[in-house]
Formats: sequence, C-alpha cells, structure tokens
Amino acid sequence: MTEQILNSLKIKNLFGYKNIQLDFNKVTVLVGKNGSGKTTLLRILFSMLTTKPDADLDGVFDSAQLNLLDGKEITYGRLNEVNSNFDAIFKEAIELVIEKALKNLKSRKNNITFDPPNLEEQLLIKNYKEQTEIYKTQAKINYEPLSGKHVIALPLLRNYLETSLNVRYISTVEISANAKRNVDIGNSIEKNLLTLAIREEIRQLLATDNARARRVFVRSANSLLQDTGKKISIRNGELISIDNHDKKRLNISQLSSGERQLIYILATAANTINSPTVFLMDEPEISLHMSWQENLIDALRLINPKMQIVIVTHSPAIVMKGYMDSYIDMKDILTEDKNV
Repeated sequence: MTEQILNSLKIKNLFGYKNIQLDFNKVTVLVGKNGSGKTTLLRILFSMLTTKPDADLDGVFDSAQLNLLDGKEITYGRLNEVNSNFDAIFKEAIELVIEKALKNLKSRKNNITFDPPNLEEQLLIKNYKEQTEIYKTQAKINYEPLSGKHVIALPLLRNYLETSLNVRYISTVEISANAKRNVDIGNSIEKNLLTLAIREEIRQLLATDNARARRVFVRSANSLLQDTGKKISIRNGELISIDNHDKKRLNISQLSSGERQLIYILATAANTINSPTVFLMDEPEISLHMSWQENLIDALRLINPKMQIVIVTHSPAIVMKGYMDSYIDMKDILTEDKNV
C-alpha cells in the first residue's frame, strides 16, 4: 500500500503574483499551461524535502510551507518571513534536552542513592544547563544563512528527511537531452550521458543484497518492453538486452532513447524499494509510447508500494488507467494577486 508522506504545500507570491495551495494525494498529477509554474513547484518541493536551498529559486517566490501527513512542517523562505518557526524549533530542542537528561538520570539510578530527595531535580537542572546551549546552537543552524532563501525544518524532522526518506527527482526533459549527448571520458572515448546514468543506477541496484528489487525491476521493464520485441536481464553484474526477433544481444546504448529513458526511470525507482519515497517526475511522457505512459504509474507503484508520486505532465494518458482522481489542474490550486 502506498505510503503517503506529503499532505499539503503553500507557496506565497510565486512569480510575484501567484499563491498556491496544493493538497497531495498518494498519486498527484499536475497539469496546466506552459508558464503556470508546474516545474517550479516541483523544484521547490524537491529543495524542501532534501533541505537544500536552490539558488535558482531565489527571487522566484516569497516563501513556501510544506506539511507532512504527521503534522510536521518544513518552511522555505527568507528569515523575516518564517521567523515564527524558530519557537517551534527551539521547543523541540528543549524537549530533546529534557529527554536526554531523563535518560541519563534513569541510567544513574542503579548506581546512586537520591539523598537528599531533590537530588534528581538538581541533576536534571545541571544537565539542562549543560545541554541547552548546544541544542540552541543546533537549532539556529537551520537559519543559516541569514539572508536569501533557505530551508527550515525541526531537528528531528531534518534528520528523518536526510537519513530515512528517499527523494528522487526525474526531469524527462533533461533525460531526453542526455539521450543525445555524449561526453569524452578520456583518451577520446565518448560515452552517452543517459547510458552512463542507467549504468550507475544498475550499479547501485547490484550493490544491494535485495534480490527482489532486481527481479521486480526486470519484470516491470520487460512487461512494458514486450511490444518492442526486446527483453532485458541482469547477467554477471551487467544489464543486457536481447532482441527477440533475431536473438541478437544489444548494448544499452543501442536501444532507442525512449527505451533507455523507461529503463532509467524504473531502475531509479527500484533503488528506493521498501523505503518511504517521494518520487517527483517532470513530464515523463517525453519519448514514451502511449501505452508506456498509461502503465507508468502502476509500474512504479509495483516496484515500491511505499512510494508517493508527484508528476507534472501535459499528457492525459498518464492518468487514463485508473488515476483520474489524481488529476489536478494548476488553475484550480492558484490564486492571483490582481493588484500586482
């Protein structure tokens, strides 16, 4: 069952005059005219979830607030716009101090006698004084730098985002460009960027002990590739492709850009298997056959049932196979400031 992580996103003054209020589903598919802010919204979301400021977003909007389903909040904006969040940050820091102090006291109870009776309270206060400034400093780190856009998350939430949540952003516009772009890796040897990216995802997939991840990746890819007459497999630590028409073995670089793009998307998803994941995709329909577009969401959810998906698209085919309720038009989630 899909694990929903994101609850809602508010963006203030996108492009100086648009306010956005988006409520997420387990699968959210955003559509809208060019220039409506779909891709920018996706980039803001990625920056907040990875707690990494994006310099290219500076000046594009005033502030953003992302709420997770458990009530936790992440803010992205200028210091004076999100200053109220510091109270919550420091409150959690104090709670961490007290929790640590109580644990220390509990561990000491087996070794000391509390005499006089208020010794436990004295120890707690002592520990509090020693630790409070440390946690206060850690909390303030979330406000660096003091100017420009930055991400603010509570200490425990930041730790969860950085260590326990998988966040993947796939821009198919860039993938399509990389499918035609080669780089010189030395000695005048050129390699295709998309092919290199696929091999890196496969390397990561093989580096894990999760045989199921490899099986479900191959099964999902072959289910979609069957109409092309091709089949992939992983043998001796390498991804190979076979053309079923003449049984000829093909290098990954010999596959079409659409086939390689599909394999890259599914391999990236396979590297998140069994983990809570937010999967962000910008126009995945580019270079993909209509039937692949229709089956893409099901393939991703089969690979990782704990994946919450947010897609920006111009193609209605993405939602045609059971995801009409996931369809959200940008014009329905934004209001414009008529005074600008």
